[in-house]
Amino acid sequence: MQISSADLLMYIQSISREKELPYEQVLDIFGEALAQSLHKTCAAYNKADFRVRIDPQSGDTEAFRCWRVIGEEDLLENPDSELMLETAQLKKSDAIAGEIIEERLENVNFDFRSGVVAAKQHMNTRLRDAERHRLLNELLERKENLISGQVLRILRATGDAVVEVHRVECRLPKREMIPRKSLKAGDRVQALIKEIDREARNLQVILTRTSPDFLSALFQRVVPEIEKDILEIVSAVRDPGNRAKIAVRSHNSRVDPIGTCVGIRGSRVQAVTNELNGERIDIIAWEEDDAKFVLNALAPAEITKINVDPERGVMDILAEPHLLAQAIGKNEVNARLASELTKWRLNLHAPEEYEANLEKETARKSSELAQVLNLDEDVARILCEEGFETLEHVAYTPEAELLEIEGFKREVVAEMQNRAREIIEKEEAETRKKMTRMEPALLEIIGDVPDLSRQLAKGDILTLGDFADLSVEELRELGVVMPAEDAGEKIIQARKIAYDLEDDKNG
Repeated sequence: MQISSADLLMYIQSISREKELPYEQVLDIFGEALAQSLHKTCAAYNKADFRVRIDPQSGDTEAFRCWRVIGEEDLLENPDSELMLETAQLKKSDAIAGEIIEERLENVNFDFRSGVVAAKQHMNTRLRDAERHRLLNELLERKENLISGQVLRILRATGDAVVEVHRVECRLPKREMIPRKSLKAGDRVQALIKEIDREARNLQVILTRTSPDFLSALFQRVVPEIEKDILEIVSAVRDPGNRAKIAVRSHNSRVDPIGTCVGIRGSRVQAVTNELNGERIDIIAWEEDDAKFVLNALAPAEITKINVDPERGVMDILAEPHLLAQAIGKNEVNARLASELTKWRLNLHAPEEYEANLEKETARKSSELAQVLNLDEDVARILCEEGFETLEHVAYTPEAELLEIEGFKREVVAEMQNRAREIIEKEEAETRKKMTRMEPALLEIIGDVPDLSRQLAKGDILTLGDFADLSVEELRELGVVMPAEDAGEKIIQARKIAYDLEDDKNG
């Protein structure tokens, strides 16, 4: 039995209404399905490509056989769907390589049973994909990163949860679930959209409940002042299921940022804690002064003293021995989260331990300075104690400041500074020479990070492999000042490229 043109259009219109898809899109999908069915009716051309056009007004169908034009330098791999350029130009005189040329097929009848039914699987797949895209676009148009959905099922193989959100099936991977919080089919769950892979089969929408952004989104939902821009979440960090810190600032001097986020009798923060399976949340008042911000981030631990080294991005935190454990926290979680929140490297010490380490470090630096500048050990020690610990400090500090040190004479200072500058200039010339020998692949990884290539050259890191072997801590020891997260990303990127090159050599 054949389907009439009028019946075909009615069928397409009904699908368009049922799936809430544009009529023209369903028309194209149905045309693809009919083209697929031609492989059944034209068995001799099983590997050929076809295109079917359905007239949107009359429902009349036209079928075309298609070929991709192959350039003279390329190989013909599939004669059923490809034509060499010379042959293609016999069909179309102005054909060019890479073009698709078509030839209309005459007297093609699409039987409802053999045509539509044979293509049904393809059509249903394409319709499902189109419907998923439509539902996803509707979800994204809501501009709701924080979503709420129902768990449909738990995948046995991976432990991932399939969550339905506004009729869109999303995936919550097990690694993105809060530890010790089990989910089951039927549970309502809140999550954050982490990423969308439009190329993946079945259109993967990946959710997360472990991201710091999820914590921020939950506070934004329960604290209206954040939505109104009275309060601002500056940063947030988490050890999922255990502890979290969130830094907030107020744009209104009359609004207390911590009290507002805590809520009456702790109602607001408790709502977030319950959603995070009891995760302990420290709400921190952001401070423009970095030292004060670090003090707030380490609270409630009592800190005796802070020494700030802005050049290295390090703060040495001193706390009495009986309070040190509280500042560090169980498994060092409190100190680690405070460091991540403030973007400072925090070293926590007891005062006696710090003084002992400081004495060792001062002795080491003064010994190096004495050796390099050919100074008396006592003179080098005085320089270090006054804060002139490096060649750069000695060479480029105004002469007047060095003369303020008791016992230092003008001629001695001048000779010392000249010697330091000569050594620095010699080292810089050697460093510039090394930089010319750096691998292009390493320079590409470095990018435009200020001074990074110079610091690496000074440390004899000249190849991609050398850089890939570094840790973030070793990179800092070379004098590189950049966020640990950025440094880690660059090292990982270098390792991927270096390992791929190594595999190619071995292969």
